This record gives sequence, C-alpha cells and structure tokens, in this order.
Amino acid sequence: MASKQHAKTSPIRSQEIDTRGTPLGPVRYVRFYRDDDKPVGWRELWEAFAERYPDQWAIQLFPPANELINEANVYHLWVLDDVPENLNIARKARPQEHD
Repeated sequence: MASKQHAKTSPIRSQEIDTRGTPLGPVRYVRFYRDDDKPVGWRELWEAFAERYPDQWAIQLFPPANELINEANVYHLWVLDDVPENLNIARKARPQEHD
C-alpha cells in the first residue's frame, strides 16, 4: 500500500500494512514514521493519525522485552473500526448526564 504524506510541512508518513481480525473486531495495522528516522513525539503522532483517520480509535501496543523490536523510529498503530468497549477513559471521566 502507498505511503501518505502528512500535511505539506510534516515529515511524518504512514503506511497501511494490512487488516486483521481480532477480538476487538477488524483492525488496520498502520506504520507511522519519518523519512529522516528522527523520533516522533506523542502529539505529533496523534495529529498525523487524526488527520488520516478522523473520529477513529487506534491502539499502540507495548510488547514484553523478549518480543521487542527496536531498530527504527517506526510507530505501529492498530486502527479500530469501532469504539473499543470499556476503554474510553474520557467518557468515564466526564460527568454522566441524567434525563
């Protein structure tokens, strides 16, 4: 799949690798990276994700040490089709509206 350039001034690119079935439903495996191999900050990564996948959720996984691959500044996200049940901490932090 082709890479996408994030905005005209950002060096962040993304590449959709594949779609996989999971207990959370289908997820798209997407890599985010910079051509110059510099690290990407959390906010910068979120903005690149939000521009490409507006109003969607994604998960970033942190594997145990024996499964870690740390050879490049590549950030792997799993983009969800649906809101992950019971994982929306913002919804729990907001006061509940009563009818």
